[in-house]
Amino acid sequence: MLVSSDAHGVVDGSATRDLPDDVWVTWETGNPGIADLAASIVAHAGEQGLPTPHQLPVDTTDHSRQLVLRHDEVTAFLLDAVRSCA
Repeated sequence: MLVSSDAHGVVDGSATRDLPDDVWVTWETGNPGIADLAASIVAHAGEQGLPTPHQLPVDTTDHSRQLVLRHDEVTAFLLDAVRSCA
């Protein structure tokens, strides 16, 4: 299950209903479980009739924070995602 929370609430990445119109997904291709979850998010967006998500698969096994710290393209992708909210 892909769940994260902080003082502002909970995000359940395994519950891919009601996705926003602008979905951004990056993942490490060297981790089959994570790659499967990313594919699931993309598929659910299609099932909901949403635009094709922005996608950045990265050929690595680096996960989570390491994916961001070790891969400049991921940092740029995430910054673009945040900037798209303005």
